[in-house]
Amino acid sequence: MRETSYWLWFLLAGVVIFICGGLHVITTHLAVTGMFNPCGSDALEWGNVAYRSHSIPFTVGYVILLAAVLYHGFYGLKNILFELNLKRTTERTIVTSLRFIGIVLFGIGALAVIVARQVTMVQ
Repeated sequence: MRETSYWLWFLLAGVVIFICGGLHVITTHLAVTGMFNPCGSDALEWGNVAYRSHSIPFTVGYVILLAAVLYHGFYGLKNILFELNLKRTTERTIVTSLRFIGIVLFGIGALAVIVARQVTMVQ
């Protein structure tokens, strides 16, 4: 039962990556003028970057995308490694290591998003 719920979270993370990743590509890499890029068609112009970074929906979206990518990637890596038929203690070490690395990376990434939001508020 427990592994099934992890698998469902894995699938949900894939859907979140598809949706949030698609929105990220559309808003930051395509020349779409409008509500996401109010300072012209260049998505990478500082005014547009600052606008998106200061936006609460974008900040939340970036953190959600980060969490989904980390979970999806590390759960997939865990499953690949477990196919090697390792010892139970080695599997536990892998799970603990991946969780620790994932939490650290999430903390660093979330902090970067929050700091970017603060920097754009000052400018």
